[in-house]
Amino acid sequence: MNKAETAIIVLNYKKYEDTIKCVTQLLSLDVKLMIVIVDNNSPNDSFSVLSDTFQWTESVHLIKTNKNGGYSYGNNCGIKKALEINPDLEYISIMNPDALVTDERVFTDMLFDFERESSSAAIAPLMIEQGAIQEERSGWLIPNAWDRVFARTVFARKKKRNAKMKGPYRIVEAIHGSFFIVKRQVFQDVEYFDENVFLYGEETILGIKIKQLGKKELIDTRYKYYHNHQYSIEDESKVIQNGKIMYSSLRYLFLKYYNPSRLAKMVFILVQGSLYYVYYPIKLQMKKVLYQGVARVEKR
Repeated sequence: MNKAETAIIVLNYKKYEDTIKCVTQLLSLDVKLMIVIVDNNSPNDSFSVLSDTFQWTESVHLIKTNKNGGYSYGNNCGIKKALEINPDLEYISIMNPDALVTDERVFTDMLFDFERESSSAAIAPLMIEQGAIQEERSGWLIPNAWDRVFARTVFARKKKRNAKMKGPYRIVEAIHGSFFIVKRQVFQDVEYFDENVFLYGEETILGIKIKQLGKKELIDTRYKYYHNHQYSIEDESKVIQNGKIMYSSLRYLFLKYYNPSRLAKMVFILVQGSLYYVYYPIKLQMKKVLYQGVARVEKR
C-alpha cells in the first residue's frame, strides 16, 4: 500500500466536536492523507471520545501530550509523530479543528503546482471567515521593528505593504495558523515551531525562519478553505485573561527575532505592555458594562 505524502496535524484542546467534524471532512476527500490528532492534554473527555471515534480508522493516529504546552509544542509533537510513522513525507500540514477543507484539489492540484515553485516553502488557500474571503488575514508581510512596537495603537502605520502577485499566488512572509502546508524538509531545516511561545506569534516566527532560508510563502488564490472561528465577548475575556501569556510571547518574538535597538526595546515594553496590562482590560470591562445595560433595557 502506498504511503500518504502529506500528513495533517490537527491540534485538539477540549473542543473534540470541532476536531471530529474537521477530521471527518478530511476523510471524505478522495485523496490519501495521514492525519495525526494531538490532544493537548485536554482536561475533559477529549482523548477518550476521539479514541472511540477514530480507533478503527487506519489513516488517523491519535496521541496525547503530557502537558498543554500551547500551539507550538502540541503541533511539534504531532509533526514528530508523523515523521516517526513515515520519515519520507513530502508535506506537513497544520490545521486547526475549526478549519474545514472541502476541495480535495487543495491536496492534489495545488500541491502539484506548488512543487514546481522551488523557491517556496509553504502554501495555503485563501481563508473564508464569517462568510467572507479574508485576503489580508490569509497571509501577510512581516512588519518591521517599529511597526511591531506601535502595532494596534493610534501610531500604527495606516497603509500596510502590499503582497506582490505572481500568477495565481500572493507572495507573503507569514500565513494564518489555522491551515497551511509546509514542505517537510523545510520544517526540519527550521527545526519546527519555536516552543518558547505559547499563544501568539507562531506564524510570524515560522515566517521569519523560512525567510532566513531564502524561501517564500504563498497564498494560492484559486482555492479556498473555511475557518469557522466565532468571535464573542467571552473570547475577548479569554484574551484578557491570557494577556500576560500573549504579551510574553509577543515580547519574546520581538527581542529574539527582531534584534531591536535599545530604544526600540524600551518603547516596545512601554507601549505593548500598556496595551495588554491596562488598555485591553479597561476596554473589555467597558464592553461588559455596555452589554449588561443593553440586556437590562431589553428585559423591560
